[in-house]
Amino acid sequence: MIEIRNDGSGYDWQGLEDTLKGFKEMPAFADRQDIEIAAEDNVAYQTVISAMDTAIAASFKDIGFVDPQSLSVKFKE
Repeated sequence: MIEIRNDGSGYDWQGLEDTLKGFKEMPAFADRQDIEIAAEDNVAYQTVISAMDTAIAASFKDIGFVDPQSLSVKFKE
């Protein structure tokens, strides 16, 4: 799971896009078009849409929205 935090001045959308593009360079993701996005209850709808737009910019075209507990894959940093 990659967590994009709001530091008070906004979310790091470029950082998210760069991370997702890095995934697309990995053999496991190179041919994948799908991705799941999850958000906690207090996240604004527009923020979810921005996350989806960022995923599309990183070449993920099939976007699923799930609750955080239902994510298929969780990365820990």
